[in-house]
Amino acid sequence: MLRFRLSTNWVHFWIPLIVSIFLFLALWLEIPLLTFVPIGLIFLLISLYDVRILIIPAAFLLQLSQEYWLGSFGLGLPVEPLLLILLPISLLIIAKRQPWDPTPVANSPLSLVLFLHLIWIFFTALLSEMPVVSIKFFLAKLWYVIPAIVVFAVPVAEDSRTRRLVLYAMIGGMTFVVLWFLFRYVEFGFALRKVNQALKPWARNHVDFAVGLTLLFPYLILMLKNESNKTLKRLLFVIVALWLFSLVVSWTRAAWVASLLALALIPIIRLRLFIPALFSGFLITAFAIHFMTYKNYYMVFAPDPRYVRSHDDLASHLEATVAFRDVSVAERIYRWLAGIEMWKDHPVAGLGPNTFYHFYDHYTVEAFRTWVSLNPERSDVHNYYLQLLIEQGIPGLVIWLVLMISSLIIAYRLMFRLSGFSRELVIAAFFSIFMAYVHIFFSNQIEAISNGPIFWFGIGIIAYLHGVYLTNKENQYISK
Repeated sequence: MLRFRLSTNWVHFWIPLIVSIFLFLALWLEIPLLTFVPIGLIFLLISLYDVRILIIPAAFLLQLSQEYWLGSFGLGLPVEPLLLILLPISLLIIAKRQPWDPTPVANSPLSLVLFLHLIWIFFTALLSEMPVVSIKFFLAKLWYVIPAIVVFAVPVAEDSRTRRLVLYAMIGGMTFVVLWFLFRYVEFGFALRKVNQALKPWARNHVDFAVGLTLLFPYLILMLKNESNKTLKRLLFVIVALWLFSLVVSWTRAAWVASLLALALIPIIRLRLFIPALFSGFLITAFAIHFMTYKNYYMVFAPDPRYVRSHDDLASHLEATVAFRDVSVAERIYRWLAGIEMWKDHPVAGLGPNTFYHFYDHYTVEAFRTWVSLNPERSDVHNYYLQLLIEQGIPGLVIWLVLMISSLIIAYRLMFRLSGFSRELVIAAFFSIFMAYVHIFFSNQIEAISNGPIFWFGIGIIAYLHGVYLTNKENQYISK
C-alpha cells in the first residue's frame, strides 16, 4: 500500500479548526487569497493518506498549465500549487523512505551535479542585482525539481501500478490539449498566424505545446510498446498519429529539428558511436559561435525592416528562416547579442537568476531590433545556455554542461547494461532529455511550468536506474 496513516483526530478536529481560522482571517483582514491556504493544507493532509491523490492530477495538469502574472510574481496555473504541496511531501518521502525509496537517486553521481546546480542558483540569487526576484526563482526551482524526481520519477521506475497511472496521466493531459488544438485549428484553416490562438487557454504559445509533444513522445512510444490490452493499444496508435500531425502543424522549427536529430541518433546509438558524435557536436557548435563572432561577422545578418516579418505558409516560413528574414530568428539574434554583452559585465556570478528581462534592453544592438522587440510577454533570451551564462556566470554554465554530458552518457551506457522494462524506460528518458537539450538552444523550456518538470522527471529516472545499477554491481562484487 502506498500510504501514510492519517489519524481521525486530524479529520474530525484539526482540519475544520484550520479551515475556520483561515476563513476568519480572510474576512477580518480582507485578504481573499488566505482562503486558498486551508485548501492547500487539506490537499496536503489528504495526500498523506494516499500520495497518488495529488500525483495523478498534477501529472495530468502539466500540459494544461501556463504562467500567469500577479504583479511581478508569476504562477503556473493550475499545476504549480499542486507541485508546491508536493514539495514537503517529497521531503517527507526522502526522510521516511516510504511509500517508496528514493535512495538510489542519491547513489548516482548525477545527484551530486544536480545538488551543485541548485546550490549555485541559491548562491547567485544571494548576489543578484534583484535578490527578491532571484530567490523567488530559486524557491520555484525547488518545487519543479524535487517533486518531479521524488514523486514522479521514482515511483515510475520502482512501482508498476503507479507507473501506469503517472505515465497515462501525462499522456492523457497532452492528448486533451492536442484534441482541443486540432478541433480549433481546423476552424482557422491551419494558418500559422492563428496557431497560438488555437491553443488558448491551455498553452502559452505553439513552442510550449510542441516541446511538450516531443518531450512526452518517447514515453508514449514506451507505453504503446508495453501495452497488453488490445483496445488500449489501438487507441495509443491513434494518439501517436494525432501527436505527430499536431507536431507538424504546430509550425515549431525547433521541435522539428529536435525530432529529426533524435531519429538520426538511433543508428548512431546502435553503432555505439554516440559519445564521439556528442563531442563532435560540441566542436561544431563552438566553431559556429567563433565564426559568427569573429570580427563581428554576425552584422552581415542584420535584418532589413522591409523584409523581416512572420509568414503564413511553410515554404516562405522556411525560406525566411534560412535567409535570417523571419522575425523570430531576427529577435533571437537581437537578444543573444544583448546577452553576450551582459555576460561580459558580470562574468563570474552573473546578474542573478531570472533577471535577464529586467536589464537586457540596455545592452541591445539597434541594428537587430524588430517590431516584436517590445517583448510584452516578458520572455527570455531564447537560449538557455546563454541565459545561464548571463544570470549565473561561467560556473553556472559549466555545472549545467556537466549535468548535460553526464546525464546523456550515463543513460547511453545504461541502455547496454540494463534489460527488460528498465532498459526501455531509460531509453525513453534519454530521448526525452536529449530533445530538451536541443530545444533549449532556442528557448528556455526547462523553466516552463508545462515542460520543466518533464525534463527533471527524465533526469530522475536516469539517476534512479543508475543508482540501482551501481548498487547491484557493488553487491555482486562483494558477494564474490
